[in-house]
Amino acid sequence: MKRHPALISISREHHQLLLLAQLLKKDAPAYKGMPTNLEGKAKYAENIWDSLFKQHIELEEKVLYPMVFSYASSLSDLINELQKEHEEIAIAFKNLSPESEGLDRLGKLIEGHVRKEERVLFQQAQELLTEEQLHQLKTLLSVG
Repeated sequence: MKRHPALISISREHHQLLLLAQLLKKDAPAYKGMPTNLEGKAKYAENIWDSLFKQHIELEEKVLYPMVFSYASSLSDLINELQKEHEEIAIAFKNLSPESEGLDRLGKLIEGHVRKEERVLFQQAQELLTEEQLHQLKTLLSVG
């Protein structure tokens, strides 16, 4: 799916988050240089949460979602749904423990959320926002 330049930086972060999601899911294949045991996977997930995911969510909620909503209010239900998923993911990280069910659940939450943003929100935003609005979004995202 071709991404507008305004959304490329967030899409790149989504790629990292999808890799985390795959790693956390049950029966995940071994990834070179990635942890293979449950404790290592949980620790890796905590590091990604602290170094990337919290800031990613903040940028989406303070910049991306409000901007998209201001130009495409028809996406308000989707944006509300995505914000609730952010809360659910944050709670799952807060309660994270190195056991397979919790890691698998978190992996599936992350994957579903990221895919919804990429396949639904971003696609619709690219269709509904003008080139000028997307350029403004790109500027705000690079500052945020």
